[in-house]
Amino acid sequence: MITKFGRVDLEPDRVRAIFMDTENWPVWMPGVEKAKTLQPGDGRKRVAVRQRLRGRAFEMDLDCRFAPDRLRFVQVKGSMRRWDSSWRFDPSPDGLGTTITFELDMELGGLLGLVATKRIMDAFLDELFSETLYRLNARGQALAADFAAEPAPPGEDVILRVYQNEQGLELWHDGRTYRLGPRE
Repeated sequence: MITKFGRVDLEPDRVRAIFMDTENWPVWMPGVEKAKTLQPGDGRKRVAVRQRLRGRAFEMDLDCRFAPDRLRFVQVKGSMRRWDSSWRFDPSPDGLGTTITFELDMELGGLLGLVATKRIMDAFLDELFSETLYRLNARGQALAADFAAEPAPPGEDVILRVYQNEQGLELWHDGRTYRLGPRE
């Protein structure tokens, strides 16, 4: 099991929403070329992911589980012998931003599994985790700038926001983001 800790300047609900928006992983997640929902569900979905890292393509179908205290991504089929990762998003102790905990239990297959030592994998995952945090922070800042909205008038609550962007409509409700692509 490999565990990494980091921090971003976004609130936990925003971080969680960005991770749960699997269709947009290619926009910000390092190396992800494709992420397509195969099977939606309540609190989970199955997603086909293609990722290219250091010139090598990895494909996997992930069972994405969205529990209140963590997000968990388990490979159902794919390039790895085993892939089971979880992400936690907790408020930073200083109240500014989010502390992120990433845990990964994985086993590479084939020749790569034989030559990749724990030290090599740990160094690679340090680099990948740092890049993920950087891009996550940038994605959150871009979304905040693109979708800044007026606060609700006193005595009223905002329960649904709808935005139009180049990909179609985006709905925000209860900390979740839903995308509706353009009609053809």
